[in-house]
Amino acid sequence: MVKRHAVSWLIVTTILTAAVSVAAVGRQPAANSPQSRQIEARDGDTVVVAGDARVKIVRRRAAHVRTVFSPEQRWLIVLARYTAEGGRTVHDGVDDAFLFREVAGAWPVAERWEGDATVETYFTAGESGGAAGWGLQLPSVLVQLFTRRDPPFGPSAAAAVLSYRGYGRSAARGAPFDDVERARIAEATGALTVDPGLASGVSGGVTMSATPTAGIVRNSSQGPIRKIHDVRPVWPEAARLANVHGMVVVQLTIAVDGSVADAQILRGIPLLDQAALDCVRLWRYEPVLVDGHAAPARIIETVSFP
Repeated sequence: MVKRHAVSWLIVTTILTAAVSVAAVGRQPAANSPQSRQIEARDGDTVVVAGDARVKIVRRRAAHVRTVFSPEQRWLIVLARYTAEGGRTVHDGVDDAFLFREVAGAWPVAERWEGDATVETYFTAGESGGAAGWGLQLPSVLVQLFTRRDPPFGPSAAAAVLSYRGYGRSAARGAPFDDVERARIAEATGALTVDPGLASGVSGGVTMSATPTAGIVRNSSQGPIRKIHDVRPVWPEAARLANVHGMVVVQLTIAVDGSVADAQILRGIPLLDQAALDCVRLWRYEPVLVDGHAAPARIIETVSFP
């Protein structure tokens, strides 16, 4: 009997000691714990952030990537088609299209590069404002892009850390790489060029591209063209039920009075194209002046659906 009680007491003591040890570990001050750990989360994992802990999150996605960099105008276009495990892809087009503006730093590869890479998105748990930065793990170099002077993610493994002041991101929904590249370049450059074929009884026409948000194109010699009447697109019921959304790229012909004389789809989404055309035909712009005369103009715009 005594021996049995002794064994039972030994078991209870062992359990209590283990419980106290675990509790003690949970109460250890932060100074005694590792400064940081790298945790490889898998699909379905739950990451719990306690209190105000600043937890850095890196999302990595394998992709086929095309980059276009302008050293003169300092913009960078990144087009990505994501691949699942095993290298499977759903389509041959673009999933994500990025445009970074006012890029500072040395771009480390060719001005136009294409190949397989990894796209990284950097977040800090508990902080608002979306992504803290972006990364491209190219075959020979990791490129990181941040808006802050002191990036929140250590660049120790990066051969190039660049900064930018403004970016745009759009879901291309499988559109061809060449089409999306042309649309993003048109958005990035915003260049005005004379198009004599547009003019009818005036000295010339204007072809330009416009940013999708402000509807303004700036050019040192010709000045801006500004949208003065805006109409938001109506998301078609069929597209909403099918969860079809994205960006439609349209080319508009602006009449001499600023109205939209013609609209054509440059890159469309079948369920959204007509709604985009119905929307842009109601827009109105300030008349475009060429050599002091009102002239027709062509402008590339984008219409986004939620």
